[in-house]
Amino acid sequence: MPGNLLKQIPLDYLDSDFTMNYENWKYTKFKAFNSLTFDFIPTRKQVEIKCNPYEIIIYNGRIVKLGSAIKENIYIENISTAVKNNTYNCKKYFNKILPYNKNLFTAYNPANLKLGIFIYVKENTILTESITIKHIIDQGSKKSFMNFRTLISIQENSEVNIIFNDLFKTEHSINTIYEVQLNNNSKLELTYFSKKHLTQEMQNFAANINRNSILKMNCINLSGKLLKNNYYINLIAKNSECLLNGLCIINKNNHVDSFIEIVHNNKYSMSNLNYKIIAHDNSCGILYAKSIINKSSSNCEAHQKNNNLILSDKAKIHANPQLEIYNDEVQCSHSSSTGAMEKENIYYMRTRGINEEDAKILLLNGFINSITNKISDIKSKNNINRKINNYIQNVNSF
Repeated sequence: MPGNLLKQIPLDYLDSDFTMNYENWKYTKFKAFNSLTFDFIPTRKQVEIKCNPYEIIIYNGRIVKLGSAIKENIYIENISTAVKNNTYNCKKYFNKILPYNKNLFTAYNPANLKLGIFIYVKENTILTESITIKHIIDQGSKKSFMNFRTLISIQENSEVNIIFNDLFKTEHSINTIYEVQLNNNSKLELTYFSKKHLTQEMQNFAANINRNSILKMNCINLSGKLLKNNYYINLIAKNSECLLNGLCIINKNNHVDSFIEIVHNNKYSMSNLNYKIIAHDNSCGILYAKSIINKSSSNCEAHQKNNNLILSDKAKIHANPQLEIYNDEVQCSHSSSTGAMEKENIYYMRTRGINEEDAKILLLNGFINSITNKISDIKSKNNINRKINNYIQNVNSF
């Protein structure tokens, strides 16, 4: 298969106005991805992996185990089979939520649909336990994309908490797409935690949020060789709501670029973005966030808060939160700050008998916990905090 990605995309998939010169590509070179191919084929083999009652185990892109407590009101299937059979009318949403024709990677994904999962939550489903999706990848190469897709359809009057836990064990590349349909009077909390110091990933996430529904997202990147994350949130109906908490911690030559677009399309919708970046060594972190309130969307709220820490002279952070407001009857705010640790705070802690290294770690944990503490699942929150703390303890001197 040719190495140039532009030659691999069917022309009818692309928008006539397509260009790679978008502002959200300003700090990430497209050519780093353009040389990759889509010829990843996982080897089928038996794997001995423990599966807890509320777990879904995915191995190199395919479902291998479902937890015993995942009940009949939740249906899970490999996505290629679901789309082929139009399971629970999934074609109504598949490839409709994400603006696929604006992006080479979203254009290619449905044309080569083999790996991924479909999750359907039936009406009036209230889960008190979180579902954990554990994706283990130990095959592939850095020159070939794994093409993976997740479609989640939440029906009316349902509440679900889903935790994505990626365990990537080899140097490879992955092209991932998430589409979420959240119907009326429902609530979905998604926690996405990844540690990908060997991984190149293009990730595109999109969600439609309907009337009286809430999407809460906790997106945590703990390292990443080269990650480009795009989030498209569409607040469709009245009283729709999105809470997006993001944390990016990087060192060495890591490069993580996140683009977030939240569009208010109806009255009384609300969005709240809180995103933090910590960059060390020669790493580079980027946040380009845009909240758009359309003309017909009165009585809306859109808030953006971004705080960043640079821990070395060579680290770089580029932050650009924006508001586009086309209606006067709204409440909006945005703020962004980037800097080093406050020397006064370190000095104060040292006067209390705390050595300098421990003082810096305590300050970092305080900075980080303001995001991780928003995770509702206590077990998952504690596990993530433990992994972050171990990571901080083992990076180079601050």
